[in-house]
Amino acid sequence: MKLIIEPQESSLTASYSASGNILTVSMGGVSDTFDFGTEDGVFTEFESPELPVCPVQRAAMADGVVTAAVIGFYTPTPPEKADDETDQDFKVRIDEWTASKQVREVDI
Repeated sequence: MKLIIEPQESSLTASYSASGNILTVSMGGVSDTFDFGTEDGVFTEFESPELPVCPVQRAAMADGVVTAAVIGFYTPTPPEKADDETDQDFKVRIDEWTASKQVREVDI
C-alpha cells in the first residue's frame, strides 16, 4: 500500500500501518481500520466513529494496489533538544519534523 501523506498542523498525531488492502490508523491510543476490498476503484467517502477525526481523505485501487491520501499531522513548533540527546539524534528529529511539513509518499 502506498500513502500520500498530506501535512496539516495540529496537536493530533496519527500512525498508519497496513496489512494487504486494510489500512489501520491509530490516534491517541484508539485505532480504526479501513478495508479497501479487492476491486479496483476510487474511494472518497470515509468516516470513523472511533477516531477524533478521520485522516483518510481519498483512496484508489488500481491493479490491486491501494494508494491512499491521508493527513500527516505535525506540530507548529520544532522539537527542542533534550539535555541528554546527541547532536546527531537531535538532527534526525529536526529532519523528521521538517519532512512532516511536506507532502510525501511512502510505502507501508
